[in-house]
Amino acid sequence: MIIQTKLSKKDFINANLTLKYSSIFLKIMFILGITVLILVIIFLFLFPEYFSMAFVIPPVFMSLLPFSLHYYSAASFFEKNPKEGEKMNYVFDKDDFAIKGESFQSEFKWTAIKKVKTIMSWLFIFHKNGIINPIPKASLFDSEIQELKELLENNRVKNNL
Repeated sequence: MIIQTKLSKKDFINANLTLKYSSIFLKIMFILGITVLILVIIFLFLFPEYFSMAFVIPPVFMSLLPFSLHYYSAASFFEKNPKEGEKMNYVFDKDDFAIKGESFQSEFKWTAIKKVKTIMSWLFIFHKNGIINPIPKASLFDSEIQELKELLENNRVKNNL
């Protein structure tokens, strides 16, 4: 089975933010920051004489800083690594898994793959050495997802397809 993708900068940033914000810690930080910001705004209207901008700054940073850092980190990484924007072919077969780009080719045994996870509209391939390959689900047909699931299960790779 061959899956062909080409990620734009926007796609790459979207995939990175989707992956980052799937962690429970960042979700809690974001919700906590927004909650505190709402409480500060309520406090502003109830007690305007005690209000100071010092109350607004921490919740704004708590909710927006992680998002901003991840956004600019992903954008910077995409700019510095032109291979991320190349057309890529993901080749899956019963014995191994290969990624073929315009300027590179990598081949892996199934034992090198830690897990394959679906998050929102993305399929992420987690390698044991820490590399993560994002594949937009729009690049896959339902039959290909089912075929990939069978391949992963036959090779004992954790997945949630």
